[in-house]
Amino acid sequence: MTPAKTVAIVSLGCPKNLVDSENMAGLLSSAGYTLVDEDEAATILINTCGFVEQAKRESLSEIVEAVRRKAQRPDLRIVVAGCLTQRYAETLSREFPEVDAFVGVFDETRIVEVLEEVSRGRRPVLASTVPGSPGLLPRFLLRPPHQAYLKIAEGCDNRCAYCAIPLIRGPARSRTLESLIEEASALAQLGAREIVIVAQDPTRFGLDTTGRHLLPELVWRLGEIGGVEWIRIMYSHPARADVLLDALLASAKTCRYADIPVQHSSSRILAAMGRPGSGEQYLRALEKLRERIPGISLRSTFIVGFPGETGDDFSNLLSFVREARFEHAGAFKFSPEEGTRAYSLAGRVPERTVNERLAALQRALWEVSVSEHRKRLGSQASVIVDEVHDGLLLGRTEFQAPEIDGITRIPWNGHAIRRGDIVPCTLQSVNGHDFTAFPHFPAE
Repeated sequence: MTPAKTVAIVSLGCPKNLVDSENMAGLLSSAGYTLVDEDEAATILINTCGFVEQAKRESLSEIVEAVRRKAQRPDLRIVVAGCLTQRYAETLSREFPEVDAFVGVFDETRIVEVLEEVSRGRRPVLASTVPGSPGLLPRFLLRPPHQAYLKIAEGCDNRCAYCAIPLIRGPARSRTLESLIEEASALAQLGAREIVIVAQDPTRFGLDTTGRHLLPELVWRLGEIGGVEWIRIMYSHPARADVLLDALLASAKTCRYADIPVQHSSSRILAAMGRPGSGEQYLRALEKLRERIPGISLRSTFIVGFPGETGDDFSNLLSFVREARFEHAGAFKFSPEEGTRAYSLAGRVPERTVNERLAALQRALWEVSVSEHRKRLGSQASVIVDEVHDGLLLGRTEFQAPEIDGITRIPWNGHAIRRGDIVPCTLQSVNGHDFTAFPHFPAE
C-alpha cells in the first residue's frame, strides 16, 4: 500500500512557477511529507501554467493523464494548483470531478492544509482573489542544487495588452532585500553556484516598496555571498535597460548576459501592445549594453500576428532582428487571452498569414543566431557543469541560460569534476545553439 504522506510534484510552465513548486515542496517536506515519483505517490500535485493557449493545453493534458492513473489506482489523490486553477477554478472543478482539490496561486501556502482536508474526504476549491505579500518560504529543490532560481517579486504592473499575468497574479509586489539575501545564502549552502534572478519584470524590483530601483543593490549583495559564482538576470523590460545595465555592472559575478523580451519593433504595434518605446530606442539600448559590457550575449522574444499587424509592421520586425543581432531568441504566435485588452481588438491576422510570418521570423532569428555563435569559436569561456557522464561533461557558458539556450559539451578524461564546477575552456565548434569546447583542467 502506498504511504499516505507521499507526494509527486509535476511542475509546468516557467522558472517562476518552478519556484512556486519548490516552495510547496518545502512546506510539504516540513510537514512530514516525502517527495517521490508519480508511480510511488499517494498524491499527485500538478502546478499548472495558464499563460497562453499552448500552456493551457499542456496543463490540461497532465490533468487528464493523472485522471487516467486514478482510474487504475482509485486511492490516488490529485491536486491541481497554479495559474490555470487561478483563472478557471470553478470550470475545472466541474470538468474534472476526479480531481480532489484545486489551489490557486494566492492559496499555495495552504498546500499542507489542503492535503489534510483531502485526507478527511473533503474537496477544497481555493482561488482567492486577494494577493498576499511574497516572503521567505521553506524550499525543497526539485532540480540539481548547483543552479537555482531566485524569484524576487510577484505580479506585474506593466499591463501589456496581450498579457494575462496581472489578471492571474495581481499587481507587482517586491520581496524584501533581506528575505532574498537569506534565501540566496541558504541556496548557496545547498551548493548553488549560479543564482538566476526571475520575476515578471525584475527591472521594477523595489519600486512598489521603496520608490527606488533596487535590482543593482540586490545583485551587489548577491555577489557578496560565498559560494555564488554566477548571477544571471532574466525577463528585463527594454524600457528600463539602464536599470538592467546598472545591475549587470554591480558585481563581477554577474553573467554577461541580458534577456530582454522586446516582443515587436513597430512603434504602432508596440503602442497597441501597451509597451513603451520604439524599435529605434531598443536598438540604442542594445548598443549601449554592448559598449559597456563587451562580449555580452543578448536574448529576446517576439510575438507575431498581434491584431492589426500589417505586412509593413512585420517587415519592420524582420529588419529589426537582423540589426539587433540577438544570439538567442524565441518567436511566438499571438494568443488571445480572455480578460486582456488585446482579446477583443479588431484586425485579427489570418492564421495562415501568422504561420507564414512566424516561419519567416524564426528563419531570420536562426540565421542571426548561427552567425553570432560562430564569432565565438576559438574564444575562451567558462563552463558550469550541469551533468557528468562517462567521457563527457554537459554544461553551459555564461551566455547560455538554463533550459533555453543550448548546452556546451566537453570531452572528459576522468579528471575530478562534479556538477556545479566551473571549467575554463576554448570553444571549438558549434551545432545550432550547442557548442563543443576543449577543457583546460588544472594540473593534479
